Amino acid sequence: MDEAPPDALILPFDDDQPGTSTLTDSDSDSSTSSLSDDSPKKTTRAPRRQATKLDPNLKGLMGEANVRYARGDIETAQKMCFEVMRQVPDAYEPYLTLAQIFENTDSTKYEGYLAIASCLYPQDSGIWCRLAELNIHNEKYKEAVSYYSKAIRASPRNMGLHLKRLELVEQIGDVRFALACKKHMANKLPRAQHQNIIELCKEVAKHYHEEKNYVKALEVLKIPFKRIPKRVTQDLVNMMLELLLLTDRFTECLDIFIQHCNFTFEITVNEDNTIAIDSYVMPPSIQIDLKVKFIVCLIKLKSFHLVPPLIDSMIREENVEEIGDLYLDVAEDLMATNMSLEALKLLVPLVKSTTYNLAAVWLKYAECLYNCDMLEQAVEAYFTVMTMAPQHVEVLYPLAMTLLKLNKKSEALEVLSQDLSTNKLDVAVLIERMKLLRQIDDIEEYWKCAELLLSRHCVAVKYPEEARVVITTSYTVNEKVKKIRDMRRFRGDLMPVESGFEKEIQLFALFSTIYNNDTFHGYNLIRNVVTSDSHRHNTLAWNLFNIVLKNTDDIRHNRFISRLQERIPDIHCLQAIEANYSLTTNSNLAIKFYMREFRKLKLPYFALILGVILLQGYSKRKAVEDRKKLAEIASYLFLYYAKNRSKDAQQEIYYNLGRMYHQLGVMYLAQNYYLKVLEIEEKEPSEILGLRYEAAFNLHLIYKNSGNFTAARNVLIKNITI
Repeated sequence: MDEAPPDALILPFDDDQPGTSTLTDSDSDSSTSSLSDDSPKKTTRAPRRQATKLDPNLKGLMGEANVRYARGDIETAQKMCFEVMRQVPDAYEPYLTLAQIFENTDSTKYEGYLAIASCLYPQDSGIWCRLAELNIHNEKYKEAVSYYSKAIRASPRNMGLHLKRLELVEQIGDVRFALACKKHMANKLPRAQHQNIIELCKEVAKHYHEEKNYVKALEVLKIPFKRIPKRVTQDLVNMMLELLLLTDRFTECLDIFIQHCNFTFEITVNEDNTIAIDSYVMPPSIQIDLKVKFIVCLIKLKSFHLVPPLIDSMIREENVEEIGDLYLDVAEDLMATNMSLEALKLLVPLVKSTTYNLAAVWLKYAECLYNCDMLEQAVEAYFTVMTMAPQHVEVLYPLAMTLLKLNKKSEALEVLSQDLSTNKLDVAVLIERMKLLRQIDDIEEYWKCAELLLSRHCVAVKYPEEARVVITTSYTVNEKVKKIRDMRRFRGDLMPVESGFEKEIQLFALFSTIYNNDTFHGYNLIRNVVTSDSHRHNTLAWNLFNIVLKNTDDIRHNRFISRLQERIPDIHCLQAIEANYSLTTNSNLAIKFYMREFRKLKLPYFALILGVILLQGYSKRKAVEDRKKLAEIASYLFLYYAKNRSKDAQQEIYYNLGRMYHQLGVMYLAQNYYLKVLEIEEKEPSEILGLRYEAAFNLHLIYKNSGNFTAARNVLIKNITI
């Protein structure tokens, strides 16, 4: 039996909702004795009666069948069970008895009858457990996990089942499912075991935090805050605030400060629903970690007038040698909001300290001095960074730009110069020098550097045959290098062939082909990148591959994708590209891929794509019932997308909702959303990407088709006519 999907296994249950389990509350608590010994004893509750579909006569017949089985009259017992099955096919009792009959004689029949009984009476967790144990005995561990999951659905508060499933999942090595199991356990553990709930949530949240999956970490950490708010510890509060700051949920931070840190606030809600903090009262004994997070929260909420006193008290009261990392965190946030003078107050003690007198800190100090227009001091700080970390070439360009701003052109170029007599060339420094030369418009010297860069990375062609190989467009870069190397070996020429095409030069060439719409050569270059071991799972590389394919006019990529998919089927990005290109040819393949991704990640993008695919099918279906179902599902997906998409993309949301209703023929809603797009465009005109023209054109079509030609013409004149 296939393993049930995780989404189906970890559905949330309300803690006060009566379960379908036949266990009593005391049974549920006792099953978790291995987790904690502080579970309080509860009053025993009578077990729920099992539902049956048998009338009294058939109940009696089943009782007789069990008696005959106990006495060894197997044949008669079987006949009685078959008679009950004939009269009531969906009763589970005869299948359960037949499973017991064959338990020790025929394992296949035993499992088959037990599986039927479990499907007919899924509320009995004991049947699922017997199936799980049978599969463990047969070393079918994934099937056993699936059965334990169904047993947990039947008895969600039986912690013994949770522990068995978790042990089995960890034995299989399914890390993600193990995390889901622990999250489910934290939701189901009795509140009295608050310490176990906290430990489970911290373990899972830390794992997601290390993966930079902050949203999932936040979901897990909210469990103890919801279930046991009075037992929440300071380290939990600290973790929660950090995750809220990382996910830009600053107003929720204020709720945590109020509920768990005894803060009080006076706030103002602005017209755009943003919050401004007017004043606050902070408890005197607040931990420094929480105090720093409060400062960061003030910065993010743009309550800048409250920050300087807190910075001054932090410098006055705290030892920089002990909490220098917190100093640096606050300084970085201050610099990001153009409060460089306040950041400088924190960076000065850092660079003077013993523990944090490091190159990275000096670099931040130099950047801060530059932002404060203290250029001479910034130059000194940049030179200090070069002394402390000579390999840190990224500092050279900002240093050169600072010198240039001080009108020290020759010194700026000197910083980025290299001694070529050593036959060593630092490409990163050379590129920084080229950027500076381009900045000061020294084109002649710029081209000299470009020639030097090209000579360092390109093959020096010596013979006409080699030139013909180079200009042959059907060869890839690596094929050309191999052919030139073979030619020289045949001639006895020992001159090496530079093959460092995975460096910067190949990337420059690729970008050049993209900007010039040269998809033929661009395809050859990007194909080498995505097939290399180092970039096979690189999302950026596959995005570039997709950009090249978007404008290509041949079908070479179809064969390449098919061959690569057969050879290496685990490339996730390639699966996404294949799904995209199958939207018009094989929508079932695209639906299968995006449905799996949507269930796994719940991203609004996948909901939008699935909705678009279903809208395409809606226009092709003739049956009214089919069209109705597709319309309902597509509407749900589009509304899910609208709800979960970033509010910064409000215009995009309105436009896509308008397109959906336009496609479904609900014109009054389509008109409403198109008008909302135009309203947003008037308030906040977009310089990069706007949808005003598209929305206006579609709106004019609606007016035109309804016979309102005047309104259609006015929309075009106002929004599209140049």
